[in-house]
Amino acid sequence: MKYSKISVILHWVSVPLLAFLLLSGTFVLSNIPNTLEKLPNIKLHSILGFVVMVLSLVRLYFIFGSKTEPLKMSPARALLLKANHAGIYLCVFLIALSGFALNLQSGVAGAIMSGANDFSMYENMSEYICGYIHRILTKILPLLIVMHVLGVFSYMIANKTNIIKRMWF
Repeated sequence: MKYSKISVILHWVSVPLLAFLLLSGTFVLSNIPNTLEKLPNIKLHSILGFVVMVLSLVRLYFIFGSKTEPLKMSPARALLLKANHAGIYLCVFLIALSGFALNLQSGVAGAIMSGANDFSMYENMSEYICGYIHRILTKILPLLIVMHVLGVFSYMIANKTNIIKRMWF
């Protein structure tokens, strides 16, 4: 039995957004000096992070409301599946919340809202506890996503079934 169309859409819209956020945060934002010129990039990153968090909340609502048939698997594998999904959602929410807290604590949110033209951010954002949490979680989330993808393909190979159809149109 397939997931609802809205769940499928939310999943596949979230995938590229999460990839963009993780890659741009790691390889672009972290390499831009914390000056006024960085604010537009942080603003875009923050908006998209908020969008992903909202999409995830809506998706959870639809998933818990759906009647998708559970996959046939061992209790240990079922536990790993639930733990992986819970870990992904928890990371997404905590990353969004820690990013929001970092923007507030560092003064970035005020600078973005006021349209500041004279602003210098704290030199190392990860010296804030919420910045440290944000950075660590953005290293954990890709590992959870890789585990998720490997789990899907290992299930497909072991059971000779295409479970991707459950999360496709």
